[in-house]
Amino acid sequence: MKRSILITILLLSVYSVYAQDTSRKAVSVTSTVIKKGSELQKMPMSVKITDPKIYDKAGNVVDSLEAIAKVKSFLYTLGWAANKDGEYKRTLFKIDPELQVMIDANTKKLLQPKNTKLREGLVLDLRPLSKKLAHKEMDGKAVLLIFWCDGCFNGSTPDAYKEINEVLTKYKNPDKLEIIAITHHLPEHAMKALMKNPIVNNRHIVDAGEINDSYETENQPLLILTDQTHKILYAIKGNAAITPRILNNTLKEI
Repeated sequence: MKRSILITILLLSVYSVYAQDTSRKAVSVTSTVIKKGSELQKMPMSVKITDPKIYDKAGNVVDSLEAIAKVKSFLYTLGWAANKDGEYKRTLFKIDPELQVMIDANTKKLLQPKNTKLREGLVLDLRPLSKKLAHKEMDGKAVLLIFWCDGCFNGSTPDAYKEINEVLTKYKNPDKLEIIAITHHLPEHAMKALMKNPIVNNRHIVDAGEINDSYETENQPLLILTDQTHKILYAIKGNAAITPRILNNTLKEI
């Protein structure tokens, strides 16, 4: 059944940025809302979507498995759009590459690590890891550091790292990529937290307060990806919606 979609199109899911407010220990959300057309309207914050089906921009129903596959390709996103009756529907959108570049740049700026030595293009200093991991173990490999804390990534949602884990599972290769999960929690606490929120990794370092201090993580989520020469390709704090896609596209090239 054809449905007329209002000119107002809201692409929310892919453009949400989850940033940790370390001063209040609460998660705040910043969203970029994209609107098209001459008549712009805001979507009510309390809107409820009761229709379980997924639609394309023309209002046609999209098979749910097809929609999931397209979203996982990182070429599409699932957002919301209103039809002529003002009803909001889950809608599949093709991502605009030019717009995505702008979103990526703004997100990276907003969530850049506190430590100025963790900027893209700089060589990552691996010495803080030396007490736990010999440098030779990382020679010639790309390195991914995942600093985490219990309940800090996407709040207390179970399996909060699911999208990132799906990407890492595709590219996990200990001979080429060293994935190191790091937390300040003690072993028992870390084990319980990981039962709820597993993180794909090759090595796990717990009770790593000293390492966290060296990288100035403030014991909050931080992700750093380097190439084989340990040049930083991506560094971001908090939980950014752009991370799974950027990891996928970057690891594909490494």
